[in-house]
Amino acid sequence: MKRLCCLLTAALCACTLFSCSAKEDKTSLALDVSKKLDAGVYQIDMIIKEDNAEQMPCVIKANGSDGTICMDEGGIYTEIYTVDLKTYVLFPEVECYQLTADEGAFGNALFKITEGDKEVSSKTEDGKITEEYTSQGGSYTFVFDSEDKSLESFSSDADGRHIDITVNSLTFNDEKITLPDISGWADISGSASVDEVTAMKFSLYTQGITADMLSGAGYTIEEFVKLPYDEQQSVIAQILSGASQSKAD
Repeated sequence: MKRLCCLLTAALCACTLFSCSAKEDKTSLALDVSKKLDAGVYQIDMIIKEDNAEQMPCVIKANGSDGTICMDEGGIYTEIYTVDLKTYVLFPEVECYQLTADEGAFGNALFKITEGDKEVSSKTEDGKITEEYTSQGGSYTFVFDSEDKSLESFSSDADGRHIDITVNSLTFNDEKITLPDISGWADISGSASVDEVTAMKFSLYTQGITADMLSGAGYTIEEFVKLPYDEQQSVIAQILSGASQSKAD
């Protein structure tokens, strides 16, 4: 679960940087986008790249207090839904979910930096409009298409972290957020009773190990859970080593 928390933090951090509460002494595309985001009804399809980490595709949708974040990093696909002030963390590839006490952080609370951000430059060249801002925490750059004024990318240098975001699309449609049908899925919430096979399947998945990879090592999930702990760790190490080698090749 430590890895999941890192993924969610990265996504929320990226979203937080999207808006700028600078003093409105002039018209800017960044401020226009910020106002629309602040209304709390939006859909963002983006790719997040933080420092030396791998790219993370991410889709965020919000409609008032309801919202969803769908992201994929390192082969781990996660969907977080906040509906009716309840937050569900879904793992569709292994049909597991968690119900958390968190009421979610969608809406305009995500899109605030601080008062006093200042626009330091705005230029148009090569069909792009670039607006640069500074704040107490760092600097931020928005890039828009000069014709349709759509946001194309965003980058930030703040608190020792560099983030680049490619915006595939940004829309403001009144789209209802609904929880997918998770009937029949395993509830792996902290208070839920989870069987051994489900617990192991989820644990392997968070390490990047699929059922096919386990099968390639000669085990079904039912067989694997019966192995002594040391043997399990040895098999996991072999699978991950083989996956790393294949990726390198």
